[in-house]
Amino acid sequence: MADKILQGVQTKKPNLELFDEKITYLTKVKHQIHEMKQTVDIGWLKVNSQPLIRDLNRIVQEWIEQYTSFLLQNTLIEITNIQRFIDEVTSGIKVLPEGSETKREKELLMQVMTHLRDVKMIKDRTLDEIEPMK
Repeated sequence: MADKILQGVQTKKPNLELFDEKITYLTKVKHQIHEMKQTVDIGWLKVNSQPLIRDLNRIVQEWIEQYTSFLLQNTLIEITNIQRFIDEVTSGIKVLPEGSETKREKELLMQVMTHLRDVKMIKDRTLDEIEPMK
């Protein structure tokens, strides 16, 4: 049942603390690079490191964006899947059978019961995921 929620979502991912550590580390590296002197005199030689600093900043920024965009895309897909699941369940339990004498009414009852089971199965897992997604 969790397949409905996790459709298209990367499930083999490190926990959010590891992402946070890596993004924080890269941000610190970016600040350290920004603080470097752009020109340095080594004896009679004047070294202009501005192109190197600019390229290093660009590379570090690209990695920061890789990590954050992965988290954003994964979270958006999961939220979309949750919304789709909620819509499916909502429409699935709207039609309640009046009685259970006919075969069609039994099928409707079974569909409603299936939707209710599905909600129960993924409720706790989904609620545990909501806070980290924020």
